[in-house]
Amino acid sequence: MGYRVLVLLLPLLLMACSSDESVVAPSPVPQFKAQLDIEKLWTARISDGVGEAYLSLKPALTERWAFAAAIDGEVYKLDRKTGAREWRVDLDRKITGGVSAAYGMVALGSANGEIIVLNEEDGSILWEKALGGQIMSTPAFGSERLVVQTIDGRLHGLDRQDGKTVWLFDTSIPILTLRGESSPVVMGGATLAGFANGKLVALDTDSGFVAWERLIGEPKGRSELERLIDLDGRFWVSGKIVYAVTYQGGLAAIDVPSGRVLWSKPLSSYSGVSEFLSQVYVVDEDSVLYAKDSVSGTDIWQLDDLKG
Repeated sequence: MGYRVLVLLLPLLLMACSSDESVVAPSPVPQFKAQLDIEKLWTARISDGVGEAYLSLKPALTERWAFAAAIDGEVYKLDRKTGAREWRVDLDRKITGGVSAAYGMVALGSANGEIIVLNEEDGSILWEKALGGQIMSTPAFGSERLVVQTIDGRLHGLDRQDGKTVWLFDTSIPILTLRGESSPVVMGGATLAGFANGKLVALDTDSGFVAWERLIGEPKGRSELERLIDLDGRFWVSGKIVYAVTYQGGLAAIDVPSGRVLWSKPLSSYSGVSEFLSQVYVVDEDSVLYAKDSVSGTDIWQLDDLKG
C-alpha cells in the first residue's frame, strides 16, 4: 500500500522507516478448481502500459462500441463484438483520466488538466477545456452536464454541449493523500463524488447545489500519516443506497435521497467496494476480502488466502 501514498512529507516518512521493521510476506497463490469456463472472444493491444504511473484508464462501453485510450494520447473505437478497429486518433498529450462515452460523445482527461470531448462517429474533437488540475478520474455524463473531478479537490459541472462552466464545487485537500482518485457518478438528477479528505458529497447535477456531505470514518492519530483518510476507490450505487469505503476510515452505507448513514463499520481500503445479491464486497489494505450483509453491515465471511 505504501507505493500509493503521495509523499509530500518525505523526511517524516524516512525517519519513521527502519531496517528492523517486519514486512508482511505475500501469501502463496492458492490452488483452486475453476468453476466456470470462460471463452475469450477477442483481444486488442492498445498500448505498452502506463509504466510507473499509477493510472486506472478504463474502456467505455456502449451498446455497439468499445472506446479505449492509452497514456500516450491514442484513442481507439472498437467493435464491441469483434474487436475490429473503427478509428484511431492521436491527441498528442498525456491521457490520465477516462474513458467515458454517452450521447454520441467520448470524454477523456489529461495530465495537464484538460477535458477533451470527441465525436463518437469519427473521433474529431468537439470541444476541450483547461480545468487547472490533473484529471485521474472518469468523467460522468448527465443529460445536460459533464461532471469532471480534478485532483486539486474540485468538481466541475460543465455544459455537455460546449464545455462552459455551469458550477464548481471546491473542497479542501489534506497535505498527504493517496495517489489516485475516485470517479464521480451521476444517478438521475444527483451527482455523487468522493474526495481525498474522506468525504462523500451529493450534489444536484444541473445546478451544483450541495444536498449533503458525509465523512466516511474519522481520522485518528497525531501525525499527518496516521490521520490520512482518503476516499480513493470506487463507491457503489445500488438503488437508492451508496456504499463507500475510505483508507484508514471506514465502510458505510448511505441513503442517497436523505444522506442518512444506514450503517458504518471500521475498515481501511483503497480499492473500493461492490455489491451483489444483498452482499457488499470489499478488499482491505492487507488484501483480505470481506463479504458483508448489505442491510446491516455485519460480516458474512472473510478470505485471508490473498493476504500480504
